[in-house]
Amino acid sequence: MTDTAWREHCKGLLSDIVADYLTDDKMTPKDFVDDIKEELDSWMEYNKEQYDKASSIQDKLQQL
Repeated sequence: MTDTAWREHCKGLLSDIVADYLTDDKMTPKDFVDDIKEELDSWMEYNKEQYDKASSIQDKLQQL
């Protein structure tokens, strides 16, 4: 899959998600923003743990 095709695929998924939030009468703009922020925070925390682990391994390797 080309980069352009992959981006179009991702944009389509995002479009579906936005449509789900906009067409659900129970969802508020705050719900949408809060859910995006929560998801981003989750990804940042996950990657931080991986970074910290890799950094610790690197420190130990340098001590050898």
